[in-house]
Amino acid sequence: MNRDYSNTSNLQIKVYDDKLVMTNGAVLPDGLTVEKLLVPHPSLPHNPVMANIFYKAGLIENWGLGTIDIAKLCQLSNLPKPLFTLDYSVLGITFTKANPRDKQEDEGVNEGVNEGVSEGVNVLLDVILSDPGKRVPYYAEKIGTSVKNIERWLKNLKDNNSIEFKGAPKTGGYWLVKK
Repeated sequence: MNRDYSNTSNLQIKVYDDKLVMTNGAVLPDGLTVEKLLVPHPSLPHNPVMANIFYKAGLIENWGLGTIDIAKLCQLSNLPKPLFTLDYSVLGITFTKANPRDKQEDEGVNEGVNEGVSEGVNVLLDVILSDPGKRVPYYAEKIGTSVKNIERWLKNLKDNNSIEFKGAPKTGGYWLVKK
């Protein structure tokens, strides 16, 4: 989905006590509905040449995964799934706060990683736990993000002494630090 520049509506961000709502003039490709945004779907960019340039430059993630990634990050943050709406060619996304009781039940899930660590770091930590000893390109492909993101998240995990690199520089990989 892309910004529809013929639509004169403005990007709006509304912050409430219990939710965040963002809206922007946009169109969905034929056959794609807001209900399908949270399941695997094809990416049909309005301008594939520009989308390819941004993808190769590392400025956007894998095509067709953005809305799914948003939902995964909400889940990892113990937040409800986002709600997508499309009214009068204005696409909206609403994020609601988590129930405080749910947060208490899930405390300690990612022990060893300091508070404030991004959701992406936690996803990477889970992948390293389940598949240790791999290198940056493997993790980037497995998670569906850029090499730059993986490198940034690895630095954060190394700084927190959560992971270590073992082996030769060209053949080694990342492992959890045993505490």
